[in-house]
Amino acid sequence: MALRIAINGFGRIGRQLTRLLTQFPAENVKLAAVNTLETTATAAHLLKYDSCQGIFPAEISSHNDILQVDHHKISFFHEPDPALLPWQDENIDLIIECSGHFTDAERAAAHLAAGAKRVLITAAASNVDAIICLGVNENSYRPEEHKIISSSSCTTNCIAPALSAINRLWGVEQALATFIHSSTSAQHLLDHFDPDPRRARAAGLNLIPCPTSASHQIPAVIPTLRGRFDALAIRVPTPHIHLADLTICLRHTPDRADFTAALAEEAASTLQGIMRISNEPLVSIDLKGSKHSCVIDAEHVHFQDNMVKLLIWHANEFAYCCRIKDIIELIARQQY
Repeated sequence: MALRIAINGFGRIGRQLTRLLTQFPAENVKLAAVNTLETTATAAHLLKYDSCQGIFPAEISSHNDILQVDHHKISFFHEPDPALLPWQDENIDLIIECSGHFTDAERAAAHLAAGAKRVLITAAASNVDAIICLGVNENSYRPEEHKIISSSSCTTNCIAPALSAINRLWGVEQALATFIHSSTSAQHLLDHFDPDPRRARAAGLNLIPCPTSASHQIPAVIPTLRGRFDALAIRVPTPHIHLADLTICLRHTPDRADFTAALAEEAASTLQGIMRISNEPLVSIDLKGSKHSCVIDAEHVHFQDNMVKLLIWHANEFAYCCRIKDIIELIARQQY
C-alpha cells in the first residue's frame, strides 16, 4: 500500500516538492493533501509559474479545493492549527512540515494529534526523534522509534556528505564553513524592523553576515565533530544556489591528486546521486536544477600543510527537495 503523505506549508519548499512528487512519482508514495493559508487558485498559479525554477510543464487546474496536476488529484485545506486538520479522515501516514512555523517537536506533534502517523520537518528542528541527512546517517532511521524527524537544513545537506567522507578517509581535526547563502523569503525587500539588526536590512542591496543552523546541525549528524566545527553565512542578493567555503584541518594529509581522486570515487559509489565532482568552471546559475546535495569544484581544492579548502555548490531548493523526496521514499520502504 502506498504511503499517503500531506504537505503543510506551500512556500518555496512545499511547491518544489510537489513538483518533484508529481513529475517523478514513486509507486509507493501518494501525495494526498496540502494545507496552506493561501487559496487553492493562488497555489495552483504559483506551482505553475516560478521565478526561480521556471514554468512547470504540467497541466494544472483547481476546483472546489482540489488541485489537479496532470492525473494527480490533491485535496487542499486552509487550517492554521495543525491539531484541527483532518489527517485521520484522510488516512495520512506522513506529514511533510514545510511551513517553517513548526520546527519544534512539541509543536509538530499537533499533526500526530490530528491523526497523522509521522512528521518530517524540512528544516533544522529541535527535540526531534531523529535528524536524517542522506549520504551521512540514513541507516540510523528506526520506524518504530522515530515519529518526528528532521531532514536538517539545506546548508547542512550541502557540506555534510563531503565532510563525513573526508572524516572517514583522513580524519577531521577542525573545520570551519562560510556559506555564501542566497536570499530567502524570510528577509526584507527594504529595511524593516527585525530582532536581528543585520537581517533588518534590505536583502537585495546588501551582503548580510548571519548565523547558520549548520553550526549545530553538522555535529548532530556527525557526532565526532562536536566541539570541532563552526560556521556562519553571508546572505547575498541572489534568488537561489548556495556556495560553501569549507576549510578543514586534516588528521592525515594526502596529496591533492589522491584527495580529489578519492572523493571522486566516493561520488561514484557510496555517495552516487548525492555528491559530484565538477571539473568545469561553473558559476551559480549553472547549478539550477542540480539534484546533487554537494557539488565540489575540483579547480578550487587548495592545500596548505594539513589544511584543505573546498568550494562546494548546492541548489538549496531543488537539490534539497530531492533529498526530502529520498527520505520520503526511505520511510515508505520501511513502513510497517
